[in-house]
Parts: sequence; C-alpha cells; structure tokens
Amino acid sequence: MSRKSDIKAVEPVGSKSSASKRTMEDRQVIFPRKRQKQEPMVKNSLKPVEDHAQVQDGTFRFMDLPGELRNRIYEHAVEHTHRLFPPIFAKEKPRVRRGHSATTCHSSSSSNAASTGAPLTIPFIALTQTCSPLRSEFRPVWLATHKIPLCAIDGYLKAFYSATDPRVSPEARKRLETQFSPNASLRLWIRRGELGDVDIIKLLKHMTRFPNFKVTCQAFPDVDAVTLSSIQALIDNKNPAWIGWIKNTTISQVRLLMRGFSDAGRPVRVVFKERYAPQWMKPTLNADTHVPPGYVDSLGLGEVAKQWRIAFGVDYS
Repeated sequence: MSRKSDIKAVEPVGSKSSASKRTMEDRQVIFPRKRQKQEPMVKNSLKPVEDHAQVQDGTFRFMDLPGELRNRIYEHAVEHTHRLFPPIFAKEKPRVRRGHSATTCHSSSSSNAASTGAPLTIPFIALTQTCSPLRSEFRPVWLATHKIPLCAIDGYLKAFYSATDPRVSPEARKRLETQFSPNASLRLWIRRGELGDVDIIKLLKHMTRFPNFKVTCQAFPDVDAVTLSSIQALIDNKNPAWIGWIKNTTISQVRLLMRGFSDAGRPVRVVFKERYAPQWMKPTLNADTHVPPGYVDSLGLGEVAKQWRIAFGVDYS
C-alpha cells in the first residue's frame, strides 16, 4: 500500500492556483483551416475528352471542310506557287575524256541547291499527292502556276501530263484525266544559253494532244523580243498540215539551232521521216536551195521565217 505522505492533494476547481494566468509557452494558437481553391469542374472534364479525341484520330479531314473554304485555301496555294516557283537549270551532258570517268556537271548559272544535289521542292506538291478528290480539285489549277525552262520541258510533260495507258479500265482513265485540264496554261521560260541546239518536238506533240492548251513564252532580257515572238509563233502554229504531220510522226524533229550561227542565219531545222520526205529534201548537199516556193508558208511557218531560216532534213533511222 502506498503511504499517506505520497498521495498529493487535489485542489478545488475554484482555487486561486487554478485560476492563475497561463504563460506564453502554454498558449496554443489555432488558425482556421483555409480551403484550397479548386479548378472548375467543366475544365477538368473537357481536357481528357480533347486528349482522347487527338489520340483517337490524328488526321485532319481536309475534304470535310465546306467547298468555299477549300477554294480559299486553293487560291492561297496557287498564288504562293506562282510567285515562288523555284528556278530550274539544265545539267550538262556527261563528258568522257581519255583517262577520266564520265561526270555530270550542272550549268554554271545553277543555284546552290542544284550544285549540292539537293532535291527540287515545288510548293504545295504534297497537296497533289493525297486522295483522288483533292487531286481533281487542286491539281489542274496548281499546274497552271508552273514556270518551266525549255531545257526541262520534255521531262516535265512526261511527269505531269503522261499519256494514259490504253489498257486501263474506263473508270481509271476517267479518274486520271481529271488530274489535269486540257484547257490549262503553262509559262515557258526561254534562256538564250539553252537555244544552242534543242528539239521541241515533244512540246509540239503536247500542243496537238491538247489544242486548247496555252503556252506563254517568257524570257530574260538577253533574249530579244523578236526571237521570243517567233518561238511563240512556232508553238502556236495551228496549220492543219503542220498539226497532222506532227501528230502522226511524219515530222520527227523540230530543232532550234543558235550555236555557231549568226542571228540572221540561225535555222529552225524540220526533220521528216525518210518514207514521208519529198525527194527534194534527200540531197545531202545544199538541200535548202531546193525548197519549193511557198512550201514554208504552206506549213504555217511564215511568221517564224521572218526571224529564223527554215531548214529541212531527213531522218534515215
């Protein structure tokens, strides 16, 4: 048992000692709890939905836009392509010398992109390589913005106006023919340095394939206006005999020759297949002296003859 002296007496509640003031150490300051600001419920609920939509479909459905809005986008793309179409320069043919391998050199006037082998980028070309409906809407007007030099016209026509294989189905033929317009236009860039010896027969065949196709010749100041107009007249020649012979390959070459000739003597050489060539063309010496009077005009080349000397040749291949 505990001893009586060990038990402490409990003072009454109203005693003086229990009512004494508390010291600073005994005080406890209790601050009210502040509620944290919460984000709106709508914002929290929308964000996961947007993320889910992006994950579900990351493709922009361009063809779902209204037709008027698509046309505005096409207009912007066409204007941009027309103003900023990249320059194209010719590549020199490989030259082989004894003890050296053949190399391909770019023209001295070529751009940095050409000299470094960087690929040529045509504005908005990716927009023409998507779905068939978009190509049918945009590609015809986009092609009309191009500016192609004479040295590159053959490859350009093969790439963008290739002939349809006769073995394809009528449905495929119709779909392919909607990718370009037979009434389209093209800017043809004429540079004097590329008129040395150039065959334009493929361009003339293209004009017979699309009679309403419009080619506009443009040039640097080093090409005089008379030369430019005569080349334009040669391309626009609608003479029936000329068109027929171009179309059925009676005429196999039409060459512009400026290298080694003075301005007064430079020829346009029209080459006929041997089986179609008249007898007066076949003498190898002084064949130009045997041209019958009025023959040049009968081909619709009278305007061209004012600037160029019309010469004729025979293709014996």
